[in-house]
Amino acid sequence: MRGISPGTSDADSSVRHAWVNTIVWLNSTENQTVVGITYSQGGAGYAFQTSLDKYMDDTHPKMVYYKDDSMDGFHTINATETAGDFHDLIDWTQLTAKARKGLEKGDFGQYTPVRFNDGNFKNSIVMGSIDGVLAYKQWVEKDSLAYM
Repeated sequence: MRGISPGTSDADSSVRHAWVNTIVWLNSTENQTVVGITYSQGGAGYAFQTSLDKYMDDTHPKMVYYKDDSMDGFHTINATETAGDFHDLIDWTQLTAKARKGLEKGDFGQYTPVRFNDGNFKNSIVMGSIDGVLAYKQWVEKDSLAYM
């Protein structure tokens, strides 16, 4: 997928937006110990880490955003061993109604679905699941996924 800047006319072979996301798996909502992380990898795929020692900074997973500046211009996110800056987590429910509506209804192209909106959230959790992560199947089967 190629990335283009707003206002360019190369829309036929490119996409304007590229959404990336990370799922942090906890052993329970009470204890909240991180047992795995999955992160989007271009298209609909996800990569995962369950050996977390080198990818954690205390309770925070260390992630790096990557944009390929070659012809392909893809965007992705990866686990990293390098500590960086902390950024505030933005909860879906903290977004304004106008922002949520834009992410729900906006047409970002067939290759750039918004994986964290209401229409895609459950499927993204299923696609990003890690075999053996506690409570995953229970959450999906009960249809009780929660935004945190």
